[in-house]
Amino acid sequence: MRVTFTLFSIVIFAMTTGHLSAQFPSEWKQVIDKNNVEVFVHQCHEMNVRAFKAVTTVSMSIDSVEAIFDKVEDYPSWQSSVKESRVVHRTSDDRYHYYSRTTQGWPAKDRDLIWAVQKSWDENTATLVYDQVCSTNTLPEKKSEGGLAAQAFVSWRLEPTAENEVKITYNLTVQQGGRVPNWLIAMLSADGPYKTLASLKEQEIKGDGNSSAAME
Repeated sequence: MRVTFTLFSIVIFAMTTGHLSAQFPSEWKQVIDKNNVEVFVHQCHEMNVRAFKAVTTVSMSIDSVEAIFDKVEDYPSWQSSVKESRVVHRTSDDRYHYYSRTTQGWPAKDRDLIWAVQKSWDENTATLVYDQVCSTNTLPEKKSEGGLAAQAFVSWRLEPTAENEVKITYNLTVQQGGRVPNWLIAMLSADGPYKTLASLKEQEIKGDGNSSAAME
């Protein structure tokens, strides 16, 4: 785990310092706009990058939203396709790895993924950021794909726009080092981010960051 964490730390550092900014495309096509949730998709063949971006606003304080994101074990209650999640390695409250079991539905099989997370406050934009990276380099599937690597990058940006209002932007970018695995392509479906943000908006009912109680 120490070797894996070092690798992911380097990648996340590059993301947060802008070294991988070229992986996030600038032109988007809107595919969903309903219930105060917008989803955009983009495919850039030149850079072998596929991505989506989803945006919404929730009527909650930034502290309440942060509490929801920090409760990794509750992710299955609001993140689409996530069936199980837990922290498996923690360096600090702002740097950790978590395991997630995800599914794209029958007949696809569940996937065991490890995400490295770096949480930070972007003073330039007054935004709380959760950067995540998952690489097939660390997964058993790599052996069956001829050593071709694909990486998934997630960036959650939580921007307080009022005392009890937060704009949430959810980016997922897949950069392929060869053939993109089917399970990664499935993650880029627009339905997933829409369902995730729609479920996250349901937390407004409770409004205190207790996601388990809010979903009851």
